[in-house]
Amino acid sequence: MRQSLSARARAIAAPTYEDFPLPPGAVDLRGDHAPSPVAGLLAEAWRSSAARTHELVTYSDPQGSLSLREEIAGRFSVKPDAVLVTAGASEAIMIALLLVADAGGRIALSRPGFPAYEQLARCIGLEVVSYDPAVPAAIQVGGLPSPPSAIVTVSPHNPTGFALEEAPGDGAARERPWSVRDISHAPEPLLGAGDWTDQEHDMLIFSFSKGLRIPALRVGCLIARDLETMRAATALKTHLSMAVSIPVQRFLLTLLRDPELPNLIRSQQQLYARNRLVITDAIRAANSLSLVGGEAGTHLVVRGRDREGEVALWSRLGHAGIGGLPGSVFAAPYACVRLSYGQTAADIDRSGTRIASL
Repeated sequence: MRQSLSARARAIAAPTYEDFPLPPGAVDLRGDHAPSPVAGLLAEAWRSSAARTHELVTYSDPQGSLSLREEIAGRFSVKPDAVLVTAGASEAIMIALLLVADAGGRIALSRPGFPAYEQLARCIGLEVVSYDPAVPAAIQVGGLPSPPSAIVTVSPHNPTGFALEEAPGDGAARERPWSVRDISHAPEPLLGAGDWTDQEHDMLIFSFSKGLRIPALRVGCLIARDLETMRAATALKTHLSMAVSIPVQRFLLTLLRDPELPNLIRSQQQLYARNRLVITDAIRAANSLSLVGGEAGTHLVVRGRDREGEVALWSRLGHAGIGGLPGSVFAAPYACVRLSYGQTAADIDRSGTRIASL
């Protein structure tokens, strides 16, 4: 008889939308479904990035093509050597976790929080200490007798939509933890972030797939201010995905260089801001719901009546024609449901009417 699966493999949870089906006629707010802001650019960008024969039979640079890294570096005022192109943000997350702590080490993550961080951290043997995203992380973990090796902040926060404050604490009293910041739901990777070298973070993580609303693109990025860290990150990547394909990198570069991109992204952000107002106003108008977060990004969390359980709240929203994701998906310490307003204006208007009636 063969050996059983490892305990960490059995413990991995990876829920999908199909685990939380929509009632008939419900508006799907389980995730972002707004059209891609660059939909009109995709066909030409894809034609211009068609693979050359030799590109299909060779690896590209594990760190990413120089031209793409130069384009990304310019958005953050860093050198191209500080940029690592990854196979989606998930690979960047795994690399960052491997860089900041050894097995048995501690890292600070938000609860509720984006599930990939906690699932991958536990998979590689890290201990997780949690903080409330409504309160600055450094304040909550600064008084621990054994400080974490790293503090991870995701801003705009998923699932609450809080705009999280800077993570690092006072480094004068003791060694400062690593600071890893995930800005996958922010517009800065597409519009530029100014001079990132003045910030306190050791690493930035983001996903172009999310910002451009092209899930199949699967291109992320890790930026590290320290070149020794970047060398180690690149070495790790060679043992993971090895490299992102040259045609895919060229496709992304074509989109990033398009002069229409800034206007398209700003229009998308205006839609999100408009949708956010509609949904937050509706929650405040409802008699039996309360709002958590909803400051930025495309997500927010709702809570229900006193002592109302998560399943009851999720079901009640579903009966009203609103599909969301239960807070347990995000390890929420309280009963809640995440709603995404990254939708068309028409779907958000229908949702707002239904939510306000609860």
